[in-house]
Amino acid sequence: MDMNKTGLKYCFYMIIGLLFTTLNGTYAQRPTKGYSINASGNTLLTRYVNLDPNYYRENVESGSYAEWLLNRELYEVGYNTHLYSGEEKWNKCQVGVLKYDLIGQDLQQCADAVIRLRSEFLYEKKMYDKIHYNFTSGFRCDYKKWATGNRVHFNDKKVAFWQKDAGTNYDYATFKKYLKLVFTYAGTKSLSKEMKSIPVEDVQPGDVIMHGGNPGHVVTVMDVLKSKDGKKIKIMLSQSYMPAQEIEILMDAAGSPWITIDLSDDDKPIITPEYTFSKNEFMRWND
Repeated sequence: MDMNKTGLKYCFYMIIGLLFTTLNGTYAQRPTKGYSINASGNTLLTRYVNLDPNYYRENVESGSYAEWLLNRELYEVGYNTHLYSGEEKWNKCQVGVLKYDLIGQDLQQCADAVIRLRSEFLYEKKMYDKIHYNFTSGFRCDYKKWATGNRVHFNDKKVAFWQKDAGTNYDYATFKKYLKLVFTYAGTKSLSKEMKSIPVEDVQPGDVIMHGGNPGHVVTVMDVLKSKDGKKIKIMLSQSYMPAQEIEILMDAAGSPWITIDLSDDDKPIITPEYTFSKNEFMRWND
């Protein structure tokens, strides 16, 4: 969780978001060029349909994180992103919202949403040994240690350590308590050290775009479409933000579920509704 956002930077991005929304209206009012929204579809794959014959989706491996992401369930069309407070987010920059609850109060922010999705996949596949994240302090927090009854404590110098406090429990409620702890002590700064940089042309679902730091921002790549001539790609992105909110699928400036990237122009930034990234900020999990 990134907590020390300066007032000036926060106001700047709020203004950018307001302009983005005001100039474009709500996504339901926009023309759907090159895609369609299937209101009866309840997953990314079934709701957002590519109609552009110049783009294609590569086959994803069965059982992979990429396949899992494409099959995430969505709230109904027209559902608006909600903040942890229960209020609707004022900046309507989403085309959809993933059907996940919020963990904690003002906790599930940008890095936490990235952690949440990957952790849910690994938990569902029972790949418990791969669920581990570093705190900003560098302390490694392993889910298997947590599930076997160990709990994180802090000494007088605020140094974290494990102590056996409970019995073994791999149920979902205990898993969410583990995530709540990780959300509290991890953020983009620590997350960036658990990933490796990749070229933009190699991006695939499950990768992220990250500007590490304090503050920073990170989004998950949910889908990738490639142009047949190899000159462009389209990516679908999910994010949470500040204050904590539900995980939303972002739209581009024209209302599309995919943001187009020109691979021939290295200097052109990737503009999302609430943050601007560089092409050299694509990253992939180390394991």
